[in-house]
Amino acid sequence: MSVKGFIIRLIFYTISAFIVHFSLIYLLNLEKYSGFSLLCILFFSALSILFYIGGDYASRSRNIYLFNHLIIGTMITKMVLCAGLVFLYYREMKPENIFFIIPFFAHYTIYTVLILDFMTRQAKRKISFRR
Repeated sequence: MSVKGFIIRLIFYTISAFIVHFSLIYLLNLEKYSGFSLLCILFFSALSILFYIGGDYASRSRNIYLFNHLIIGTMITKMVLCAGLVFLYYREMKPENIFFIIPFFAHYTIYTVLILDFMTRQAKRKISFRR
């Protein structure tokens, strides 16, 4: 996938995340978690950019196992960083209820679809390079 294609997809998914953000904040009355929701959008956007750069490098590599290792690494890294983000928010902000997690999971899902989208395209490029 080209950088231009990735940026277009990132913008599309980020706009979708903002639509979900405003929908959750106003429809479910979660405005006290608005800051955390915006932090999640920024966090997942940055993570997506890092994973795209890693995937682009791995898909161009001659090492046939590098892309597989990257996929496992991104899954583990994403889980650990997400757990850390939620834990830190919970510890520092001491939310009164568990509903702060709703925007997090909504954005997690949106950006997971983005990562699956571009990594699938990068994997197809890796396969075509090997032939």
